[in-house]
Amino acid sequence: MNAIGGPTIGILGGMGVKATGPFLELLIDECQRQYGASQPSDYPEMIIFSWPTPLRFDAAFDASAFAARVAEGVRRLSGTGVDLVAIPANLPHLFWDSFAGEATVPLLNMIDIATSQLPDGGSVALLAARPTRDSGIYQKILEARGTRVIATDEMQDRIDAILTSLWSGGDPTAIRARWNDLIECSTRAAATSALLACTDLNAVDRWSDVPIPIVDATRALAAKVISTWVDLARTGSVVTDRPG
Repeated sequence: MNAIGGPTIGILGGMGVKATGPFLELLIDECQRQYGASQPSDYPEMIIFSWPTPLRFDAAFDASAFAARVAEGVRRLSGTGVDLVAIPANLPHLFWDSFAGEATVPLLNMIDIATSQLPDGGSVALLAARPTRDSGIYQKILEARGTRVIATDEMQDRIDAILTSLWSGGDPTAIRARWNDLIECSTRAAATSALLACTDLNAVDRWSDVPIPIVDATRALAAKVISTWVDLARTGSVVTDRPG
């Protein structure tokens, strides 16, 4: 497949300090998996827009400023000539209704895509940044489907420590130990599966075998981005998980 001159993917990144680079690697992996990309010309054209948000875990969360920043990013990226937009970050989707209308091209919803990968019922450990956990964005969807969501303060303290270490360039061995401890904490809480709902945690989730199944929201989004791109490249139309 010669992708040069085909649809262009827009990625609104930079919202997770360690997220955008690994997400691009996942997109490349999906090109190889979904349609056998093997030559440089086989891979999609992309515009990567690194767009940090006013989010600090050492200060109160300003929802209005955060939502406005995301909306501005969506608007600016949509205007660059891309054919679809994805946001590899979980928390912005809490404000979906405030920024979806800024997109002039299909905008993929990470939350819907990720939760569709989980079976109904059971107990899922929610591995997310604290603002995402506290927002309830995943709990609302999953609990409505009869799934018990486990997101204890003990687990969250471990996640916070991992993220702080990642963002400050902490020792990889210590980060790995914290990740293993987090998984043990989740299984002690009777989780039968886990939802990796923090893009920055992609930097550590591959470092250990996990005794329970994990659905990775970032990987799920990457797969949907490429399948949507393939639809566009071959038929000129898009099938999304949401109307509009």
